[in-house]
Amino acid sequence: MTLTKRFFQRVTVGLCWLVALSGTVGSVQAGEYAALRESLRARSMGGAFTAVANDEYSLFYNPAGLRSVYYNIFTLVGASTTFNKTTEDFSKESNASSALSSYSGKRLYLEPIDLGLLSFVNSRFGWSIFGNSVFDFSIDSISASNVDATFKAYGQLGGVLGGAWSFLDHQLDFGISGKIANRNGSETTVTVTEQAIIDAYVSQNTAALENSVKTSYDKKTDYSADVGVVYHLESFYTLSPKLALSYLGGLDFGGAGKIPGTLNFGAATESEFSGIDIIMAADYVDLLDAQKLTGSKLRLGFELGVEKLNNGHHIASFRIGHNGYLSNGISLNLWKLKIDYAQYSQTTSSGLEDKRKSLGFSLVF
Repeated sequence: MTLTKRFFQRVTVGLCWLVALSGTVGSVQAGEYAALRESLRARSMGGAFTAVANDEYSLFYNPAGLRSVYYNIFTLVGASTTFNKTTEDFSKESNASSALSSYSGKRLYLEPIDLGLLSFVNSRFGWSIFGNSVFDFSIDSISASNVDATFKAYGQLGGVLGGAWSFLDHQLDFGISGKIANRNGSETTVTVTEQAIIDAYVSQNTAALENSVKTSYDKKTDYSADVGVVYHLESFYTLSPKLALSYLGGLDFGGAGKIPGTLNFGAATESEFSGIDIIMAADYVDLLDAQKLTGSKLRLGFELGVEKLNNGHHIASFRIGHNGYLSNGISLNLWKLKIDYAQYSQTTSSGLEDKRKSLGFSLVF
């Protein structure tokens, strides 16, 4: 057993040993939307980005969106962090057992760093180099007789390269991209039975719990292709509507996790009034039900941008969205320094709301 694998296993056993001392009602296994990399702009718009994609994240949502990039956008470096926010107030709990049991069906989630380097996009082609990491501990269920929990942790490095073309007198955009990523990580599942808890308590040794722990650890590289189309409808007054469809190829990192291939549909329209751009968007994600999502597949988003600069971003942008939960965000483009903030939610395995916040900084030219 490698040192890294043993570390992940020990951490999970320790957490679940604490959780096992409390008792409450069980919950249902399920999943949230999985992506290779996410935009803070898209998160604050409820994830409605398939038809909107017109910036350096186009290659991660819909490569055909490159044709809607009207500037040469070079991102020297970009970094963000994301964490979830618990709503529990432990001061109101009568004891440690009830405090721990309040976490049943919830999670501890952290993306310490999401890093992008030397990314470039324009209306024809683009590329991006990235690296990110995730720590995700979820307590799937707790009962008087057992505890089910999952601990995921990984770091990954990768790159994406793509191009786009227009047809039918620029009414139909088509894009294709290839992506490659190396992920080093572990996924540990824990099912602690009542007998294992008793044995561990009697022996005062966590060794009795280790048979309840199953860990898969892997370091693996995988690659796949994405393809997308955007169809521009006839303009109506100041509205410029468009429909989009993208297929994001799946990635299999073995014991370090999987990202299922996903088919997404989106619609959006953009209006411009004296330097103010307004975008309204709607997505329906995972049409093939490959990801078995717990929450809503319908995503709605709205963005108001003030005065777009030649680095492809507005001086200030304000956003709201809905993916079953409300989201919001803001961006400030101070010369070449762009600051992004997003507040959004995901659905936990038990169908509960998991509130998260993201903060990012980037140098965009």
